[in-house]
Amino acid sequence: LNRKSNPACRCCNTGDAESIRHTMFECSAHAESRRVFCDRVEKRCPGFAEMDVDDKLRFLMADNTPAALDGLLYQFLTDVYKSRLGILAAREKGS
Repeated sequence: LNRKSNPACRCCNTGDAESIRHTMFECSAHAESRRVFCDRVEKRCPGFAEMDVDDKLRFLMADNTPAALDGLLYQFLTDVYKSRLGILAAREKGS
C-alpha cells in the first residue's frame, strides 16, 4: 500500500489529518451524525457533553465502555463510513 500516514481529510476542506479524533469529533462533514450520536450518549452517560475530545475518545474506546453505548457507537461509525464513501464518490464523479 502506498497510503500516506494521516493524509488530509478528504471530506472537509480544513486540511486537518484524517485521524480518528478528527473524523469522530471535528470533521464538519459529519457534524449532524456526531450531534445525534453525542446527544444519545449524553442521555445514557450524563457528563459526556462536558468531556473534552480526548476524554470522549478514551471513554468510547476503552475496554470498559458501558455496553449500552455499543450499538450507538456502531451506528455512528457506520453512518460516518457511509457518509465518507458518498462524499468521496461524489467528488470523484465531479473531477
